[in-house]
Amino acid sequence: MVAMSTPPVPAAPTPRSILEDLVLTPVPGYSGRYGVVVDDGWRVLHVFGGMTKALALRAAAEALGRPDLRLVTTGATYVAPIAAGPVGIQADVIRSGRRGAQVRVCLWSGPATDEPRGDLLVDAVFGAHDDALPGLAPVVLPADARAPDASTGRDELARSRVVDVPFHRQTDWRLAVGTYDFTAPPDDPRTVSWFRFRNSAIGPGDAWDPATLAVPGDILGPAFSRGIGPARHFFVITLQLSMQWFAPVRSEWVCQESSVSRAAGGFVTGVSNLFDESGELVGLATQCAMLRPLERVAADGLSGAADQG
Repeated sequence: MVAMSTPPVPAAPTPRSILEDLVLTPVPGYSGRYGVVVDDGWRVLHVFGGMTKALALRAAAEALGRPDLRLVTTGATYVAPIAAGPVGIQADVIRSGRRGAQVRVCLWSGPATDEPRGDLLVDAVFGAHDDALPGLAPVVLPADARAPDASTGRDELARSRVVDVPFHRQTDWRLAVGTYDFTAPPDDPRTVSWFRFRNSAIGPGDAWDPATLAVPGDILGPAFSRGIGPARHFFVITLQLSMQWFAPVRSEWVCQESSVSRAAGGFVTGVSNLFDESGELVGLATQCAMLRPLERVAADGLSGAADQG
């Protein structure tokens, strides 16, 4: 979230559809090549990192063409910002076996016919699930989490201090534990929140497109902001985002339990558990980000005291 002393946020236009905006166009004559025009509505400063990873994962699934396999684990390395507008994606199947497959993806700002460039690099592993085998599920929905309807919404958190960030128009984010007081002293670097797309991510099969889980998986910033307190404000810039998929998401809301493992030397690392509304652990994200003090950031007209989560 970006917060500062400004007039109230203007009325938002109609939210984007995440499912429609993940529709890719194959490029004739290029195996595994796709193009897409990313709407400015997915921008924070640049296109939100979880959204660019979702685009890469959609390309990986399409290039693989194996509906019998599900996403198991992925790793993304963010090399350069992705601008709204034309984006090219190259997805190469490294291996496609009977019970598993690996796909490597690079994504770049610019026409899809350009020479591939790794502004974002993603490795995706797919596998065949066998639910007959034994399992363990010791991680549960936090007991102190309020239900979405009882949680504090983004507008309530800072009604008069929120910059009109386009990405916020596409999503609903609510704090499920505690309060988010911009004047409070440093606290436990942990947040529990609820996330949903304003236009549903539920598609065929009555579940989220698996690629879309990358968007709520990119959530380390608020936990860092809570831990550091209000004395300084930072932009939290993702360097790497690894995720695991455990189960389909069949609810509109996803609960994000995010905690900082370590912050030092200008970098922060943490873990986020992702639950559906029934309390099932559906995914897990580990994230490493670079911290940039706001005073060093001059982009998109943002100025003053702000923090990004």
